[in-house]
Amino acid sequence: VVQQPIRKAFNPHAGLTYDYMEDFIKSIAPERLPEFQAIRVTYRSYPAVKRWFLEAFPEVNENLWFAA
Repeated sequence: VVQQPIRKAFNPHAGLTYDYMEDFIKSIAPERLPEFQAIRVTYRSYPAVKRWFLEAFPEVNENLWFAA
């Protein structure tokens, strides 16, 4: 019996950190940076902030310039 190596699931948002989100917003829409900062304070949960970010900036899925 040959064992297959375990593959990690592909995560298209690997590397999507708070710093990355902030840098992306600064480069694309700096006027929305205060909104992002308020969202971080309000939600205090990475999944909720990530969801907001991906809805607010769908173009990040096309650019995928993560530093992963």
